[in-house]
Amino acid sequence: MSPHRSAALAFLAVVLIGGVIGLMAGLGAFDRSGELGDGVVAKVGETAITRESYDGAIAQYRAQLESSGEDAPAEGSDEDKMLRSRLLQDLILREVYRVEALECGKPCLITEKKIDAEIDMIIEQNFEGQKAAFERFLSTTGLAEKDARDQVAAFLRLGALQKFHGGKATRTLADAREYYAANPAEFLQPAALNVSHILVENEAAAIAARARLVAGEDFGALAKELSTDTGSAQQAGRLGAFQEGQFVPAFEAAVKELEDGELSEPVMTQFGWHLITAERTPERTLPFSDVRRSLLENLRQQEVADRVESWQSAVLEKWKAMISYDASIDDPFVVAERAAAEAEAEAERAQTTTAPTP
Repeated sequence: MSPHRSAALAFLAVVLIGGVIGLMAGLGAFDRSGELGDGVVAKVGETAITRESYDGAIAQYRAQLESSGEDAPAEGSDEDKMLRSRLLQDLILREVYRVEALECGKPCLITEKKIDAEIDMIIEQNFEGQKAAFERFLSTTGLAEKDARDQVAAFLRLGALQKFHGGKATRTLADAREYYAANPAEFLQPAALNVSHILVENEAAAIAARARLVAGEDFGALAKELSTDTGSAQQAGRLGAFQEGQFVPAFEAAVKELEDGELSEPVMTQFGWHLITAERTPERTLPFSDVRRSLLENLRQQEVADRVESWQSAVLEKWKAMISYDASIDDPFVVAERAAAEAEAEAERAQTTTAPTP
């Protein structure tokens, strides 16, 4: 499934704009007047997000989880609170980008025809082309067809806005060459040692197999024929890149003694008898001719992404004063920001705990 199709299907899980939520953390200073009117949890400009629509989004998402065999978070749990915050963020963001699309005009116009085409693609990619299966899914999750269309429109609208504000890439091959020259470390390919082996039960079998290899038989073909390590045998005996401590001592010692392409003598370990070969690749700098296409593409993608990020930052700043929500609702963006900080701190603690002792 392509990234685009996966993102399009996200409407079925209600949350469409999760990739932008990290950028929305700066909206944590919303007005908390609590005077939004009965049944209103938030206002985006003059548009109210009602308690009914908020609760409906939560119910739909929980139903979607259950229909896919996943457990929904327990009511009142930390996971449930995070889910509620994220869904409220999504409802706010949808309205923000709806208004932005109106200001954008024709380039960001989402027609019924475009929505139809997107839904047809979702049905084709995720429901084996069966519209009835798609409709059953909507029924199971309590999602009305109109709501589904609205959510697909929100997905398409955000994509149109990003395309419009991202503009066309202008980076050239000269830019790529300049970047290549200024960042040599990024194109340094480290030395590598790739190991392959054939594992047999006894020394006699290892000696016989080695004689066949010396006589010119192909190592990969013989591994598939003889090796009792069935996993690597199907990969022509390849074990992948060598890492210190990955193999038992006798095996590692034999690998370290091998020259590039050399075949070992039979090596005994607790697993049996091995014939080992190693491919050594020295450290080298990849030539510009090898990386120019991918480098240029990356530079162009980054150029567009930078423009999109700049636009999104400006949008957030503009909307700060135009969003408010009820005092009974936890600030969803502060919740997200706090969770991100806690996750980062936990990752740092884990890294410190697992770091090797000098």
